[in-house]
Amino acid sequence: FGCKKLKNISANISKLENLEILGLRISGENVFENARLFKAVIEWGPDIDMKKSWILRSDFKVDYILPRCLPEKALTSPLSLCFSSNGFKTIPDCIRRLSGLSKLDITECTKLIALPPLPGSLVSLDAQDCKSLKRIDSCFQNPKVCLNFADCINLNQKARKLIQTSACKYALLPGVKVPAHFTHQATSGSLAINLTLRPLPSSFRFKACILLSEGSNNSEDHNDEEDEKSMMGVSCRVRGKQNGLTVRYGSNQLHIPALYGYTDHLYIFEDSFCLNQDCPEAEEATLSELVFNFIVHDKIWKVKGCGVRVLNGENAYDDEGGEDEDDDCGGGENEDGDDEDDEGGEDDGVGDGDNDDVEEDTEDVNETQEGEKSGYQSYGILSANQVPQKRTNRMRNRRIECGYDVAAHIHSSRVSRV
Repeated sequence: FGCKKLKNISANISKLENLEILGLRISGENVFENARLFKAVIEWGPDIDMKKSWILRSDFKVDYILPRCLPEKALTSPLSLCFSSNGFKTIPDCIRRLSGLSKLDITECTKLIALPPLPGSLVSLDAQDCKSLKRIDSCFQNPKVCLNFADCINLNQKARKLIQTSACKYALLPGVKVPAHFTHQATSGSLAINLTLRPLPSSFRFKACILLSEGSNNSEDHNDEEDEKSMMGVSCRVRGKQNGLTVRYGSNQLHIPALYGYTDHLYIFEDSFCLNQDCPEAEEATLSELVFNFIVHDKIWKVKGCGVRVLNGENAYDDEGGEDEDDDCGGGENEDGDDEDDEGGEDDGVGDGDNDDVEEDTEDVNETQEGEKSGYQSYGILSANQVPQKRTNRMRNRRIECGYDVAAHIHSSRVSRV
């Protein structure tokens, strides 16, 4: 440090494989005693046993110093970057060019205002305690990515919608109400969905949202010993009525990043479960009800509300207006970028019971016949109270004639194509 005349840093520094700590500072102060310096922990390697790491601290401009100090071999293997507690307002633009970046830690970057576009290879983004973060210019298109925006209290509505509607393993962000696009909702941890499903598919995919609130967890399933082992997590237990009989579909436990003293948060995740593994007559079975139970394994947090949205196909919702793989940023519903409050009770038209145009809309199903004959098998959700008998018979006859299942869902007087 103290090299005031230093103007250039050789790119060959990236070839120093055994380097562990690199401190570069123009001023004469000790590079390790100034908290205002840019600092990064760079880890790379194919697995835990072979991982290597550098620690970089410098007062050079980040966009200049970081690309030069990235280890050469780190560019061809899974890469992890930790920028926690830095004082920058935006992440260096060079990040988007790191095609092997898998993990990015920007926790407690309290001055960070915006997230630039990030590489699609990302599987973990930890932005906890980024209290000034407002804008997200990135698209999350990896369904395996984990998104932690805990205590990011200043996210604008466009950023919130992007997080809420992105395909991801899970997402955590502040929120006081389950978003309206989760069409089935309850004000507790238990939710029942009445439906008719023909034929019974081998698996059932859904996206769920849990409203977490700080308070005593008095659940009957709460177990102190289990909590200690699992840390903080949530169990999703599902049962259904299959041909009139109650069938349990198992329980999945999911990880939740630790929350300490925060306000209400939303935990969103996608999951699936098998339906007919114990049903030999699956082809003739009907499913009339699904019951979801969400249980938090933590002494402080409880489930204040929940919502579920049924998924059809790889990236599409059964309900109109949901995610679609052609949408910008992996399913942002607000294409014009308006910042209206989607938690403030926006009306998605669910349950309005308006079926005046059913006969006209049923003709739309005919237009999909050619594509469906290609062998694509799908299923749909039909509310028994909404489907006219005449239309039900027409759909049943069409299935018999063509040998495939027509997937449809009545929503705001329209038939949504699968």
